[in-house]
Amino acid sequence: MVTKDSLNQVLEKHLSENPNLLNSAIGNDIVLFFGKQGCGKSTIINFLTDSKIAANDEGHIILTDPNDPFALKINSTGETETQLPRFARKNNLLFYEIPSFCHEKNSPECFINACLIKHIVESSNSVRLVFILSQDELSAEKGKSLKEINILTKKLFPNNDPDKFNILILSKSEPRKIKQKFMSFLQSKSDQAILASWINIGKLFKMSHPEDGEIDYQDRQEILDGINSINPQSIKNVNIDFLYTITNDNIIKGLYAEELASACISLVDQKLSESIEPVEKKNYVTNRLSLEILPKIETTPLLFLMKPATKNLFKNVYDDWNSRVLPMLVGHKIEKLDKEIEEMKDNELAGKRENVDVEVGKINKEEVEIRINEEVEAEKNTKDVEIRIYEKEVEKNNQEDLEIRIHEKEVGKNNREDLEIRIHEKEVEKNNQEDLEIRIHEKEVEKINQEVLETRIYEKEVEKISQEVVETRIHEKEVEKINQEVLETRIYEKDVKKINQEDVKTRIYEKEVEKINQEDLETRIYEKEVEKNNQKVVETKIHEGEKIENMSQEVVRTRMHEGEEVEKTNQEVLGTRIHEKKENEKINPVDVGTIMLEKISQEEEIKIEETKIKDEDETKKLKTGENSIENEQDLMMRQEEDYEIIEKEEEKEEEKKIVDNMKHNKTDQVLNQFESEYENLAKQAKQDPSFYTQTLSFILKQKITILNFHHNMTIFLSNDKEGKDRIAEGKKKSEERSFFTIEVSNKGFMLKNKKFNEYLFVTKNYRYFGNRIVEGNSKINDRSYFDIILMKNGYVIKNKNTNEFLFLSDKEYGGDKVLSSNPNLTERSFFNLVKN
Repeated sequence: MVTKDSLNQVLEKHLSENPNLLNSAIGNDIVLFFGKQGCGKSTIINFLTDSKIAANDEGHIILTDPNDPFALKINSTGETETQLPRFARKNNLLFYEIPSFCHEKNSPECFINACLIKHIVESSNSVRLVFILSQDELSAEKGKSLKEINILTKKLFPNNDPDKFNILILSKSEPRKIKQKFMSFLQSKSDQAILASWINIGKLFKMSHPEDGEIDYQDRQEILDGINSINPQSIKNVNIDFLYTITNDNIIKGLYAEELASACISLVDQKLSESIEPVEKKNYVTNRLSLEILPKIETTPLLFLMKPATKNLFKNVYDDWNSRVLPMLVGHKIEKLDKEIEEMKDNELAGKRENVDVEVGKINKEEVEIRINEEVEAEKNTKDVEIRIYEKEVEKNNQEDLEIRIHEKEVGKNNREDLEIRIHEKEVEKNNQEDLEIRIHEKEVEKINQEVLETRIYEKEVEKISQEVVETRIHEKEVEKINQEVLETRIYEKDVKKINQEDVKTRIYEKEVEKINQEDLETRIYEKEVEKNNQKVVETKIHEGEKIENMSQEVVRTRMHEGEEVEKTNQEVLGTRIHEKKENEKINPVDVGTIMLEKISQEEEIKIEETKIKDEDETKKLKTGENSIENEQDLMMRQEEDYEIIEKEEEKEEEKKIVDNMKHNKTDQVLNQFESEYENLAKQAKQDPSFYTQTLSFILKQKITILNFHHNMTIFLSNDKEGKDRIAEGKKKSEERSFFTIEVSNKGFMLKNKKFNEYLFVTKNYRYFGNRIVEGNSKINDRSYFDIILMKNGYVIKNKNTNEFLFLSDKEYGGDKVLSSNPNLTERSFFNLVKN
């Protein structure tokens, strides 16, 4: 069931394994790989992105380094069960593995997968599509899954045509099929209408199944070239409504409401924990909280994916939540903040009152101390004033006496000083005049020195600038010289490149000319040989004509008579042999294989006799006389040839009728004899438990080949598969896959293939043209046990679970005849077990 916890659990697990997935496609060019589970999407992406891969003993492609962080993980069978998208990089492209879409559309995985596909595609710069189909799917379903993928992508991208930007890769294809056989295989195994669009414009590619443990890397570059040839599309509308089913919209609404509430509470608790005033906290909760909720929830991976997928539903939930639920969620928080604000105000008022009381008491105390100090100071000042008044009066009297004395002295002194002052003033004036002249001279000298200094500085600067100009010019010349050399080098490189290009073209042309000359030479040699052969044929005909002209009419008539006698004799011999054959069949019943061998030997004997007769005729022809009439001879020759042709056709027709009658009359009798003989042997086996092992003791656990008498073919375990199991088939030539061993247990005999270490078994449900088929698997099941009985015409192999006999069918799978099973014994049910 879809819940917030189940969605978070699925998403967090996948993101822990693919941490860069959410933002990987933003602004990038991407390639989406579509296909059924097990078709090889992960293997092909690893193959294209140069991950280190190899084929294991069972023929599966696996990673040589399972811990490679850049590769897509696959298990030991070369397959993976991908439920959500994964990606890998190849140069400037990102390759995304799109998982098979869920059958349970109401599961958390299905909903997350749909949301991820929408986010990846709509956030990318451009999109290319790659469809993958395995050869087994193509053989079994005639391209049914490919049609389903095509329909699905058209629903997924309603505003874009997927046919314009995709290619098709056929995975797990047979390596032995060359291109012509490969196309023939496709035409026989698939619906041509569905494949035509890829085949006609070269959009069909393949990745071969490993052959003898080796991977064919030539397929990789062809596939990459095909991907680069796709015209990429920008897709901004992805429809995912059909990919998942949520029976009740209230589930999604509940998820959104739960996430909104969680984000709201987280933001409020974070703000309330900060060291700010309650008034500021209330202002945030009242005015700014609703604005910060949307950015907050969009940072969570789950809502980041869900919101684009259910945009209208989210808007309805958010509007209702913002108007109705949000006030309820934050109401008690606001009430609590209001109480804190009131308490804060009361505390501030009480504090102010206390401070006022303290200040009042402090002011009163200072005023008392000031008054006391003022009184003390006033008393001190009064005494000081009286002392100062007295001292001033004494000082005033002393001053007056002193001034009188000083005045008297100064009158005499002033007269003398006036004279000295005047003399001094004249000297000072003279000195000042000299000093002024000196200063003026010094200033002039200083001025001259300054001008000289400036002149030298200027000269140095001029010299420095000149030097820099010279260096600049030298540098410019060097730069110009270097540029010239670079230019000459580039011109030389272009010339060399041009010459090399012309040389390459010349060599290609020479090779083509040499090839054409070689073909022309071969053609001339062939024409000469044909001309030579024609010359020989003409000479031979002329020679034969000359011989024929030398034959006489009498000799021709003699030859005709002898020919009639020989034909009559051959007819009697043939009748005698057919009569003997009928008598032998009445006495000893034989199988159809023996009849065919006798017929072949009879035909060979008849051919030998006819050849002898022809040789005798030619000898007689050479001994004939010389004189004959040409017209009579030609007439007799034509009559003779017509007679021989008619006789041969009548002879073949009669022989065919006799053989057909024999087959028709003996088929029921032979089959009845097969069944009767098998029942007698089965009864004997019940009486003697060791009966089976006695007939097989000489080859138990030995390497053998299983030969079908009817088709003269050897049984082998092929690379063709029905599901995950190899199909047993027959072919003319033995190879490593044709060797088996017979193992015995209390349940019956088991046939084990030496190359693949897999046991043959009869399928339970799968039928091919109405019959069960025989496959190989490394594990033993109830249908892996057989009875093997030696009859007159060969060994019979019967499955103990299905009670059906193995036979080599006339029907083919991938070019080889299929080993099948049927309740009835036929001429195709007899085998020979050959020890190797």
